[in-house]
Amino acid sequence: MTDLQIPPHEYLTVRELAELLRLKERKVYDLAASGELPCSRATGKLLFPAAEIRAWIEGARGGRSMAAAPRPGSAAPCPPAWPASAG
Repeated sequence: MTDLQIPPHEYLTVRELAELLRLKERKVYDLAASGELPCSRATGKLLFPAAEIRAWIEGARGGRSMAAAPRPGSAAPCPPAWPASAG
């Protein structure tokens, strides 16, 4: 299995992370809301720290729990950022 190519910038967007993990963007939002993915919020947009995502992926490869470790200053998972569906 080849190594995942994480973009060289400090934070990943939902779209970048979805492409990296080969998931739908909706699943990335769900994982962030549940606290399973490390994330931050800036101007209403979810951002994923690349270094923490690397560690999260390595933890999954090593068979450890994929739940994100609590970060200093972050007491709760990222709240949902997707728009309410019209329906």
